[in-house]
Amino acid sequence: MARKRSAAKGFAPKGDGCEALKRLRAVFIIALGRSGSSHLLHVLNSLPGYRISGETDNAWVHLGWFARARLAAGISARSGAAKKPNHTYATLQRKPYHSPLPASVPSLPETVSESDLLCSMRQLMLLLHNPQPHARVFGFKEIYSPFIRNLSLIGEVFSQGVEFIRVLFPRAKFIFHYRQNLSRAVNSDFWHRETLLKSHSERLHHFSVVVKHYLDYAGTHPDYCFASTLEGVTDKYNTTHLYNLFAFLEEPLTGRIRRLATARAQRQKLKDWSEERHTRRIYKRLANGSLVVETKDFAFTTQTAFDSTEPPHS
Repeated sequence: MARKRSAAKGFAPKGDGCEALKRLRAVFIIALGRSGSSHLLHVLNSLPGYRISGETDNAWVHLGWFARARLAAGISARSGAAKKPNHTYATLQRKPYHSPLPASVPSLPETVSESDLLCSMRQLMLLLHNPQPHARVFGFKEIYSPFIRNLSLIGEVFSQGVEFIRVLFPRAKFIFHYRQNLSRAVNSDFWHRETLLKSHSERLHHFSVVVKHYLDYAGTHPDYCFASTLEGVTDKYNTTHLYNLFAFLEEPLTGRIRRLATARAQRQKLKDWSEERHTRRIYKRLANGSLVVETKDFAFTTQTAFDSTEPPHS
């Protein structure tokens, strides 16, 4: 009964053994800036038991690099111990750091099981993105800005941002989210401040190539990748794209979710920061004691809100 009650509330069954953690469901959004990924995040988090976090500033790419470097340091069987079946062991080489360790500090283990290393990384990701009680489905969204700005580095998005995470969580699924109106996206405040891609045509060509990489990868791996668009998710009159997305996620597309996904298109188009306008009502009491109401418009100005050397996050 405890398992049924837990699942009904949207939480995964208890069990923190690494094999149990490995089986957790996960969904990750890989998006371009100004593509409506925050709206998609809001839609997914309205599903029972979903906990999809915001951006991580590419932290898990660095974790993947660490794992790759550590496991490439050398593979050997543990000396003086029987080798466990289906385990490989990565040698950890101790190197001096500032000063020798005091004699009272126990020596570091010479080797670490690959599965133990990956288990520790799995636990770290869950500590940050899916702490107890574990959500039924967890994940985060990421733009991977430094890697898609340089096409020679875009492979890191797939090798570390997708494939390494799938090593940790084999059931993970990935949504590559972009905007069909790519011209509008690349001319947004987010990408317009690029220093390397100054002209609109340069940005449009560059991100067209990025989207092609995403579509090619998703098309090659349809079992765990799906390409979605802002226009497809928010289309009130043709929900085929939204239906296919939820079929990929193996989640029911209810009327409530459909209304939530498409309401944004009716209420407000995705605006850039510089297009945002807010009107405030200001009450003032005159000298004669009468109360008057003034309205004042406020506009968001990117030139004053952000340092010009660093583009803002979506």
